[in-house]
Amino acid sequence: MKKVFSLFLSALFLAACVGSGSNPALAGQTWQLVSYGSIESPIPAQTIMPAHMKFDQDGTFSGNMGCNDFSGEYRVLGSQLEFGEIMYFPMDCVVTEIMEQEVFVLGGLIGRLEYKISGDTLTIWHDSGSPALVFRKK
Repeated sequence: MKKVFSLFLSALFLAACVGSGSNPALAGQTWQLVSYGSIESPIPAQTIMPAHMKFDQDGTFSGNMGCNDFSGEYRVLGSQLEFGEIMYFPMDCVVTEIMEQEVFVLGGLIGRLEYKISGDTLTIWHDSGSPALVFRKK
C-alpha cells in the first residue's frame, strides 16, 4: 500500500511540474532582444539600452524593453507560449526609437504565440508567421 501511495504522490508531483508551464531551455534564462518586426525584414534592436526578458521557472516573466520595466505570467503549451496580462511600469523615455521598439514588442506579447529555441536563439511569433521577436541568450 505504501508503494502505491508513493507512486501516486510521484505521479501527482510530476503532473504538477508539467502543468507549471516551464521549459528548462526557456526558464531561468535571460534573453536579450536582437530584432523585431517582419521575418523578411527584421528591425535590429536598439543598443543604447539593451532590451531583455527573463522567464522564471514559476511561470512568471519580467524584463525591460529599453526604457520601462514589465512583468507578467506565462505558460508553455507545447510549441506555444501563452502570455497573461502584462504589468507595465512606465517612466519618461526620451529616445523615440526605444519607445517605438517597446510598444511593438510589448504589444506583440499577447495571448498564445509560437516559439522556438535553436541553440542560443529564441524566436517568438504569431501563428501567421509574422511579426517575430528574436532574442539571444544573455
